[in-house]
Amino acid sequence: WSDNGTRYTTVDSVRIKQVSATLAADLLKGCTEQTISFHSATGNAHSYAWDFGDGTILQGTDSFSVHHYRYPGIYKPMLVVTDESGCSASVKLNQEVVIDDLQLALPNLPASFCAPKQFQFDPLVNSVSGELSPDRLTYHWNFGTSNPADTSNQRSPSFTYPAAGNYTVSLLVKSDAGCRKEIRATLKAFQGLGGIITAPQEICEDGRVEFKGTTQIPGQPSYSWIFEDGSRSNQQNPAARTYGQPGSFLVRMVVDNNGCSDTIAHQLEVRPKPVLQLSQKDLTVCRGTP
Repeated sequence: WSDNGTRYTTVDSVRIKQVSATLAADLLKGCTEQTISFHSATGNAHSYAWDFGDGTILQGTDSFSVHHYRYPGIYKPMLVVTDESGCSASVKLNQEVVIDDLQLALPNLPASFCAPKQFQFDPLVNSVSGELSPDRLTYHWNFGTSNPADTSNQRSPSFTYPAAGNYTVSLLVKSDAGCRKEIRATLKAFQGLGGIITAPQEICEDGRVEFKGTTQIPGQPSYSWIFEDGSRSNQQNPAARTYGQPGSFLVRMVVDNNGCSDTIAHQLEVRPKPVLQLSQKDLTVCRGTP
């Protein structure tokens, strides 16, 4: 209002600008040394700041960019766009980028053994995809027998090598990211005979046990028995033994076929006798009294 009562009105305007953008990638998973292309759809953008999630930031003026991932990991790319007025907006990729790497090892495998022998294979596997979910990895074993049936798709299978020979066992692991890794190991099997102990699993206190030794494969091996008290016998069927105390006793038998030895263990349980107590009410009774 002026001093003479006249009213004046002034109109002005403020323009609020908004910058928006989208971010997409041509791949979401791959192996190390993987190249991924990113692109953005935006309007009025003047500059682009690409953050690829692995510590690399790239400034540019293009709405697309290419990045080479050298190391395994899980990455969350992000883009910041800025218009000519200096207004900025950021957008994240709606899914993570998984860069995988497979590292395999076959620990605890002997260079040689006596056949027949059963192995429980338990590989060491390091994988980004496997850490996210075990279902993202597939396994294929070949036990090296030249028999097409002697394979397995389990992670930790068991397999029995029945005879002497040289076997090359291989494991192929694949991830859903497209990575694949194969590892091999050579096993040398000498001909063992596979010992068998025939004896009862349990007896009563003061019971007598006859231990008999045989082999899975016919042969003429040497036998060595090691009993729970440290005593030994080199007979195939040692003398019978009496166990006067209850308890659990471990008996071992070593079957040696010209230097290829198999050690078999047998657990014997000796059960205690029941304790009997006889009591009577009267020591003196009359004839005819029960």
